[in-house]
Amino acid sequence: MENLQINHVPVTLLARILLQLHTIPHNDKIDLLALIAAGLRQYGHTNDLNAFLNYCQAASKEQPWQWGYYKIENQQDWNSVNYKKERQLVGLRFLLASELARRNVELIRQSKTSLLSHKCTYNYHNKLIPINEILQDTKSYFEHNASAESSILQQLLDLRLDRFSHDMAKFESESGDLDDAEYHLMGALMVRYDHRSWCLYLRDYIESSEGISWRILSSEEEKKVSCEQALIDIQGIEGQSEFSVDYKPVYLFYGNPEMLTAPLQEELEERQQTVPDANQITWEDYTFEEDYTPEEEPTQEESSICIHCGIEDIVEDVNDIFICESCENGVHQLCENPPIQNYEKEIDPWYCRSCCRAKGLPIPQQPSSLKRKREEELVVSLNNTTKS
Repeated sequence: MENLQINHVPVTLLARILLQLHTIPHNDKIDLLALIAAGLRQYGHTNDLNAFLNYCQAASKEQPWQWGYYKIENQQDWNSVNYKKERQLVGLRFLLASELARRNVELIRQSKTSLLSHKCTYNYHNKLIPINEILQDTKSYFEHNASAESSILQQLLDLRLDRFSHDMAKFESESGDLDDAEYHLMGALMVRYDHRSWCLYLRDYIESSEGISWRILSSEEEKKVSCEQALIDIQGIEGQSEFSVDYKPVYLFYGNPEMLTAPLQEELEERQQTVPDANQITWEDYTFEEDYTPEEEPTQEESSICIHCGIEDIVEDVNDIFICESCENGVHQLCENPPIQNYEKEIDPWYCRSCCRAKGLPIPQQPSSLKRKREEELVVSLNNTTKS
């Protein structure tokens, strides 16, 4: 970033980098504008964006997520990234120090996985599937559909599985020094060749939790492009968009999905452990009064009454009643197992846990788009503040 000072980067783009590329953990109490201002006072006159981001992360006083930083000039520098890190990293930041460096940008950096021998994996729609899984499924099929020929085929499959074990052991011995983590490209900070303006290519998790499209953010306008087009623009190869011809990437941001989604999973597991099991029967659930007369069971129309506890009282946003689209029964948030999360109010159609199991459906997970929308609102507010 020679001759490119950080204070020339629009504040709104710096805010999006901090919020939406996971440089710092999400924290509603952080005064983002003050944080950026402090960082610019410290590093704004320099071209060390990495130091600026580290400063902002440390000032947030949140969990100590660690980032890797690399300066890339050629293919050899890219290869050095593949080796094991001293600790698990939440992401990687790359300074592209030459035009040549951009040619080898990838959407996913898989290090060890990407080097798996073709003898060990099969590429199906850009997803690497271990050969042994395919062989085991095939073998299982023939075991349940026995015939005269199937026994011979099963013997051949056993031989191929033995060969796979040998190939896999050889690969493991040759790749012991490589990184096991997977990193996904999430953003690219671009600058015009004349250094007059900046833009940010940002993976869009608002429209799709899979991040299948990208947005191009600049001071002039906002554009949307496909994931494939974004990669072409960043690489600067044939087929790049008319807009990107005048820009070159300076910084790349890769995220480690395993670490980025870990806090949400831990929070869900913690809530499951602290909420009593609604299906557990205790002595308090029984009555021994001789004059006890069973109450008439609720009819199907009384769906606002919780099917677990028989109570229709609610505590808004804490213990609301949810109505299942399938069985039409009502259930309290905390009576279900696992408990219903607030974000499930946005899911339509919504099914209770029993119907999910019956239909073979997974329990709904929080869409990353909800968090992204909150971040979007904060960035818009910040943009209005800086303009005023």
